[in-house]
Amino acid sequence: MKWERPIRAVVVDDEPPARDRIRWLLQGQADVELVAEYEDSRSAVEGLRARPVDLLFLDVRLPGADGVSLLESLGEVAPPQVIFVTAYGDYALRAFDLAAADYLLKPYDSDRFYEALDRVRRALRPGDAPAPEAAPEAAVASASGRYLRRLAVRTGGRIVLVRMDEVEWIEARGNYARLHLPPPGTLTGAGAPASAAAGSGREARGPVHLVRETMAALEAALDPERFARIHRSTIVNLERIRELHPLFHGEYVVLMRSGERLTLSRGYRERLHGRWGRAL
Repeated sequence: MKWERPIRAVVVDDEPPARDRIRWLLQGQADVELVAEYEDSRSAVEGLRARPVDLLFLDVRLPGADGVSLLESLGEVAPPQVIFVTAYGDYALRAFDLAAADYLLKPYDSDRFYEALDRVRRALRPGDAPAPEAAPEAAVASASGRYLRRLAVRTGGRIVLVRMDEVEWIEARGNYARLHLPPPGTLTGAGAPASAAAGSGREARGPVHLVRETMAALEAALDPERFARIHRSTIVNLERIRELHPLFHGEYVVLMRSGERLTLSRGYRERLHGRWGRAL
């Protein structure tokens, strides 16, 4: 069965910062929809019985009952996929007895979170790695010189030649990648931002192209002076970065000129050392 809609997710955690963290990490995950948040077991049980979901991010220690007991009380209403998110490791065996998809110990970094999310995607969409949208064929155009300059993307019965210097960022989707371009009117020349892009937020999204290429292949083909991988699922055009803000555990929020907010994970931070005259 092909998955035809976003994965409906719920967070159950009594700590607002923990819920904020998950909400932040789910931003930009187009195939996951956060439909509700609960801070105690009673309201969570009522809500989940009224509106079943596909994925539950569940804390272990909650007001009223622990997360494992909450899950047991749901019975057949329990979501098909559960990721426990907790600071306590002593519930792990009980969690996996209940066929939990994963068990995240706080504090966790974004790489570990997305690893758990990918495990859920594979369980819900076996053999369907990309997001639930049509997957057009793509072919890498010959690079002029050493690095890839254009990408030929087959979509809608036609072939679009995408200039890589106009791509703002690239997002992994299994063995596919999504090329995100800035909104129309925010580029001048070879990728320089127009004044319209200087605002603090995004008013409209630019074109997105799905290509049949892995992140590893694209990273190897792109000019490292212009593009850098900042996360296992994200490559950015360095000329399109506007600001960086410290986040959690050595991570940063990367604010692009279009207003898009991405995450620089700790494991990729060293790749940007010296790019702007100082280490991060």
